[in-house]
Amino acid sequence: SVSREPPPPLVGGYVLGEQVFFVGASEMAGHGSLTADCSLSHGQLGEVVGPASSLKRATDSVAMLFPGNARFVNCRLSSLSRSAPPPLPGGHTVGDSLYFLGADKAFDSGNKLTHGALATVMGPAPVGRADSLSMLFPGNTKNVTCTIANLSHAPCRSIEGTSSGDLLSMVILAMDLGEYRRALDMVDEVVSRSDDPPAMVLLLRTQACSHLDMPERTAREATACLTHTDLDE
Repeated sequence: SVSREPPPPLVGGYVLGEQVFFVGASEMAGHGSLTADCSLSHGQLGEVVGPASSLKRATDSVAMLFPGNARFVNCRLSSLSRSAPPPLPGGHTVGDSLYFLGADKAFDSGNKLTHGALATVMGPAPVGRADSLSMLFPGNTKNVTCTIANLSHAPCRSIEGTSSGDLLSMVILAMDLGEYRRALDMVDEVVSRSDDPPAMVLLLRTQACSHLDMPERTAREATACLTHTDLDE
């Protein structure tokens, strides 16, 4: 558009030509609202080229041009920063492949979550979801937010036919990897198989509950540990 008046300042205090980082989750070309000749990469440096092209986005976005893209992309202020993005939660990095341990779920958009599926880490979850990551599953056209507790480097393995000894080894590995939800599910299975589980098993369950921010259950499990016969002496 053309005007005899100078244009108003860009939202967010940004200026034309400024180089800023994209700190949102990566998006593949043609996915979501992106055209086939544009993509977004978490941590990539781009150039502010003007106000957002959509009136609906005029108050919370600016137009950004990133290397390799054929055109500008409207980016929300919350997905931009003058500083490089911090590490992703859980020590994960963009491009990591993780297995989904949660239950199957289908969305109205046609995207879905599949138990046991191998998905790709695309970046951080939306603001306010520090316990989660944005994941891209095979066949989906949009990122899905998953809690870290439902993601694992190790493939899903049926716990019903696994010995208690093997399960405990898997619990310890999951705890070391920070996969506390998976550890809790497995240690619960071990406890369910015994009328008098060892104190070490109860302690592992207490630790998993503590990491998952379950204060009531943590207190209950801790009490069970303290009253266990293995600890009476």
